[in-house]
Amino acid sequence: MSETQTTKDDAENNDTDASTDINIDCTLVTQAATTDIRDILSRPRDIHTRISERTMPMPGFDDTFVDIVDYILRITHWIWHDKEVELCSRYYSQGCVLHTMVGDIVGCDTVVENTVKTLEAFSDRILDGENVVWSRDGSNNDMSYYSSHLITSRMTNDGDSEWGPATKIRATRIRTIADCVCRDNKIVEEWLMRDNAFLVETLGFSVEVVAKSQAKADFERGWSLVEFLEPERNRVKKNRKDVYPLCDPIRVCGTDGAADANTTSFAQVLLGYLWQTPYDSSSSRLGVSVFYDTRVTAHLPHGRDVYGTLELTEFLSMYKMGLSEIAISVDHVACIPYLWEENSAPRENGAVDLAVRWTMTAKHTGDSDLLGPASGAPVYLLAGSHWRIVRGTRIREEWTVWDEIALLRQVESYRLTHP
Repeated sequence: MSETQTTKDDAENNDTDASTDINIDCTLVTQAATTDIRDILSRPRDIHTRISERTMPMPGFDDTFVDIVDYILRITHWIWHDKEVELCSRYYSQGCVLHTMVGDIVGCDTVVENTVKTLEAFSDRILDGENVVWSRDGSNNDMSYYSSHLITSRMTNDGDSEWGPATKIRATRIRTIADCVCRDNKIVEEWLMRDNAFLVETLGFSVEVVAKSQAKADFERGWSLVEFLEPERNRVKKNRKDVYPLCDPIRVCGTDGAADANTTSFAQVLLGYLWQTPYDSSSSRLGVSVFYDTRVTAHLPHGRDVYGTLELTEFLSMYKMGLSEIAISVDHVACIPYLWEENSAPRENGAVDLAVRWTMTAKHTGDSDLLGPASGAPVYLLAGSHWRIVRGTRIREEWTVWDEIALLRQVESYRLTHP
């Protein structure tokens, strides 16, 4: 991938001529982390009017969208803030699939139904886009974009929900990462990771009680979450890579959203050291010290915020306690510049935002403060991480999201079938 990405879409045929090489200058693309949504929403909404030069080719997308970041931020705002739920039918494909840790949501009609149900329980729910890290996937003849949308939500529980009766409590700072494949103006596939544990706890419910209740309901209807996730666990184990000897820090550099070999290696080696080494080992601590700034701030599942490499290491030790046979699969990586400008300083010294969708499988074979007494349960995580990397080598801030209730639900489901 060349380091200079140079296309402004000032020619109409840039959207339709897929036979030419396509280069995109990231510094021209909407930067969600540093742009107020009010500035983005001020753009005219007429879907048939090209409002300005596009910063990337977008064949099949409504003319109003400047780039994929603009598309993701504005349709999210229209659907959730403006409550225009019917737009799901315009911006999700008929055969779309949304993956979660507890099952797949198939078809835009189901997306509409779930959105309506959520708003019935949380009528004022908003989704603020903290960042959108993107990449261009596929070939020039199959123009797809991948977006990793980091979201912070605020919502008041004014209706009954899947967690329990209405509590009238306002929940804030609920994080979600939604990774989407977008093509021809539609989201065709999505991976949804939400911090349900922090939401449930904020509403005043017990995370453990909710997980047990859901596991019992699964058991009574003859459905097993553990069995449902078996194909995914097998895939992760097949994709597992060994932890390599750790030498010099691996330098990453954002170009046009795509991950080069160094960027992918950064994610694979880092996650391998953090998770595939024993919870109390020096290797895990070494991985933290090499890949993280000593002042790192990490925003983690269940609303946990930790500061510094010591607290991050303690979090990892707590989470890995009682787990064995841990395997990690890095499933998608995207990387964009953070606070770069055209003709800025050498890029190897710049900050970048790196988004990784990853999955983990393990066995709960030991006692754990989180999962309780050893159960023997096979467990699976679907996770998303956004890392802000400074000077190309160390993580200064991290946002990681997964559904901790779904993790506990797996263990409780296994206990019911293996008493």
